[in-house]
Amino acid sequence: MTEQPPPAATGSGLVGVGPSAPASTGQYPNLNIPRRSAAEQLARSETREAERDLKSAARGQGKDLERTTVEKKDMDDLRKLGATHGAKALKEIEGE
Repeated sequence: MTEQPPPAATGSGLVGVGPSAPASTGQYPNLNIPRRSAAEQLARSETREAERDLKSAARGQGKDLERTTVEKKDMDDLRKLGATHGAKALKEIEGE
């Protein structure tokens, strides 16, 4: 008994050896042909490094913004408006 090499995808769309080997016709997916990944998988160290960079960027967001753009008096007025606006709008809609 001769040992055959394991099936391997080739550029011609043929996989395996012989006339009964699965072939990629390009019309329907052939589940007998192993799929190739679209991109290389990330190594565990690359994943950790990317997570660290993203978390660092998230912590840094908004640090440069000025927190004093709305004065205290304006903030109080806005809070009062927020508390009463809903009831006032309903009265106007309902015609009361």
